[in-house]
Amino acid sequence: MRGGLETVGYMITAAGWLLLIPLAASAAARADGSALAPLADALVAAEGIGSVGTIVFVMGAAMFYLLLWRARLVPRWLSGWGLVALAPYLVAVPLTIFGALEAQSSVVVGLNIPLALQEMVLAVWLIAKGFREVPAEA
Repeated sequence: MRGGLETVGYMITAAGWLLLIPLAASAAARADGSALAPLADALVAAEGIGSVGTIVFVMGAAMFYLLLWRARLVPRWLSGWGLVALAPYLVAVPLTIFGALEAQSSVVVGLNIPLALQEMVLAVWLIAKGFREVPAEA
């Protein structure tokens, strides 16, 4: 689900960027410089796309960690850490969308560190130990 959700989000983002091509062509066909204003506005608005992509990522990650929590495929402390680490990650999204913080500011990076660490620990855990084996019911 997480991969599918993020894939659709990235495809929509890519389609939006591709729509800038005909917009640029129509603006270039006009003689006055004011015709480039819509293109400039679209490019400035495209910077906020990363924050929208972050919302899609957080939704997918929440479903993934909740599934790991309920199925007990990894230790609960690990999946619980993922669920708790989503909160500061999600706090950074509206702060960047509404311009309170820059997207790459040290505060935003600090809010993202708990989830980044959890993702790395989960990756190492899955490589080293794998999922917990659940006995099959007869």
